[in-house]
Amino acid sequence: MSEPTVVTDANGIAQTTFTTPRGVNSVQVEAAVSGLTSFYFTVYMIQYVENSLYPKVVMRGNSASFSAQVSNPGNVAIPISLTGTQITFKSGSITYTATLQSPSTLPAANMARVALTRPKS
Repeated sequence: MSEPTVVTDANGIAQTTFTTPRGVNSVQVEAAVSGLTSFYFTVYMIQYVENSLYPKVVMRGNSASFSAQVSNPGNVAIPISLTGTQITFKSGSITYTATLQSPSTLPAANMARVALTRPKS
């Protein structure tokens, strides 16, 4: 991971973005502030459960909703928000996107099925 420079806001809150590596359940991250002791924490990755997308086949021209299982290997529940939660796939030059139907919480050390719907054009 690169080492971004983060500046605090008027309330002293720092914010950055971390892109998780693929194929691992968790990664150790160090938060270091000049002149202070570093803080280490674990970031757990929500993972798609292989072969859990349903339905497997949709007839051309038909509208469909999808569901998939996701796994949380961490020790705390993770909220799944409507913003940015989607599944995208391509068929030739056409890209299909389905978004989360409602906010959800993925329990710690557990799996859950999430429902996604293609937005109406």
